[in-house]
Amino acid sequence: MKTRRTGMISGGVILVLAVFFIMYFSFKNKEDRKPPVLPSAIQMNVFSGENPPFNFSFEYPRAWRVMFRNYEGDYDMVEILNAGVENSATVPGFFITKSSLREAGTLEVLMDSWIKEENRYRGFALASRQEIQIAGQEALQAEYRYKTKLPLRTAGAPDTVIKKKHIVLIREDYSIQITFAGDEEQFNFLQPIFDHVLATFRFADQA
Repeated sequence: MKTRRTGMISGGVILVLAVFFIMYFSFKNKEDRKPPVLPSAIQMNVFSGENPPFNFSFEYPRAWRVMFRNYEGDYDMVEILNAGVENSATVPGFFITKSSLREAGTLEVLMDSWIKEENRYRGFALASRQEIQIAGQEALQAEYRYKTKLPLRTAGAPDTVIKKKHIVLIREDYSIQITFAGDEEQFNFLQPIFDHVLATFRFADQA
């Protein structure tokens, strides 16, 4: 009986120690997985557009390429692309569109419409959808992924996981939609830059 009881006590101690070490290393691994930070060496430019009349500003990497697009009065877009990426089928970057609200709309309606379009891609999976604040404005944000074969129109092209973060906000009689995109590795690596763009986003009357 004494031997059996001693064995039971020893087994209990081992179990407690095992749980302790599992909890310790689980916590330590979470601590080790700290989100990446924006390198101080990255030089930033301030975007401020007048033609077409983009009434907002934000900071973006100086080395990235800026392009403007006008879709016949439907909406105006500014693209900020990391054109320096080599040997990659995808060019990471972000896109900001300004559109007139021709009909009464809400953040939910705008986001639902966007998600419906993106859902056509193979393997579409919504990771999160939440309310956030951008430049003091209420906004809605969704993060998701899907698969596509890249390079396009290439026989035997492999599957590439694309990750996107899409944000919608409404101000006065127009909407602003911000999309960050890249393959999975690019998206994760460039997350601090995306966060910086949002943190520095301001409307002209807030300057």
